[in-house]
Amino acid sequence: MSKKILEINAGFSAEVVAEPGGEHLNSCFACGACSGACPVSQAVPDFDPRKIIHMVRMGMEDRLLKSDLLWYCSSCRSCVFVCPQDVSFADIMGVLAKLALKKGYITEE
Repeated sequence: MSKKILEINAGFSAEVVAEPGGEHLNSCFACGACSGACPVSQAVPDFDPRKIIHMVRMGMEDRLLKSDLLWYCSSCRSCVFVCPQDVSFADIMGVLAKLALKKGYITEE
C-alpha cells in the first residue's frame, strides 16, 4: 500500500478571492443550498459546489485545476439565487477556469 501525497497551495484561496468574481468565496458557510439547487450536481454526483468551494479553501489547486469538474458548471446561476450569503458559485467557477488557463493547466484550444 502506498501513500498518495496531496499537494496543497496555502495561498490558493487568496488567489481566487483576488480575482473578480471570487471576492465572496470566504462568505460561504457551507450550508449546501447551492448544491441542492444545482441541476448538474443532480446528474453528476462528483460535481458538488459546496465541496468545490471547500477544495479551494483547502488549497487543493493542482487537483482542482486539472479536474474535469471545472467544465461541468452550466452557468445556469441556480446556485446564486439560493445562496443566503450572496456567494456566486458560478462566478467562482469562472475564476477557476481563468486560473487554469493562466497557470497552464489548459490551453485555449
